[in-house]
Amino acid sequence: MSKVVFGFVVVAILVAGFISSLSTNDNSELQFSGEAVKVITNCQRLPPTVAVSPTSRTGTPGSTNYYQITVTNNNIGLSCGTSQFNLFDLNNHVGWTTSLFPNTLNLCSSGTCNVSANSYYSVISPTNAQLGTYDFYVVAYESGQTAAGVVRADYVI
Repeated sequence: MSKVVFGFVVVAILVAGFISSLSTNDNSELQFSGEAVKVITNCQRLPPTVAVSPTSRTGTPGSTNYYQITVTNNNIGLSCGTSQFNLFDLNNHVGWTTSLFPNTLNLCSSGTCNVSANSYYSVISPTNAQLGTYDFYVVAYESGQTAAGVVRADYVI
């Protein structure tokens, strides 16, 4: 059975409190009483998870709706450190105004600091907006990386 461990703290607790025999196979795998525990030391960069709350809001023409955007860093490994995530929206509706604050988030890839944080998204409909559902997309990507996370928010008039 193989277990993945994301930090040396977990390994130290296992060694100090519960495991009596320890042998090293190589630099990346340790044996604890016959069970392999893999310590990930290199960085594996993954797209962030992006969520919105609420997913849909109702408003009248000329009004503002607010959404909370949550971005989670999914990078794996001890060497990833803190990453900067940039946010932008895709607004293709003429006359609508949108803004994100903040539009950058610094997130860790381990439990040493925040792996998730919030941004706030405001959408203002034009005074002449027609009845219907209008979709907006918020994109988050890590600086220097190409993979991104996307979430959809709806504004219903």
